[in-house]
Amino acid sequence: MIDLADTVRGFADLLTPSPGNVTRLRERLTTVRSFDLPCLHSVTRRLEKDASAATARLAQPYSSRPTEGHINPIKMIKRQMHDSEQDSTSSANGFLHTS
Repeated sequence: MIDLADTVRGFADLLTPSPGNVTRLRERLTTVRSFDLPCLHSVTRRLEKDASAATARLAQPYSSRPTEGHINPIKMIKRQMHDSEQDSTSSANGFLHTS
């Protein structure tokens, strides 16, 4: 449990963008592989699979938060529209199947 807590804390420290984070991420991934923590091994595999995106996010001060702030309401409206379509389709199908 201590290894898990220390590892999670180490990854959390990387969330503040810094040029040294790329090296620290590689070190952290190597350390995690040495632990017997299968749940974290899957996380490390995913990070290694898309290493360029992970390292870019950790090293550069750019953020997509403003964009996401505008996109999320649009996604919500889209989901609401899709849900209402599903409701009307299911009720129409239910009507057709009852006769």
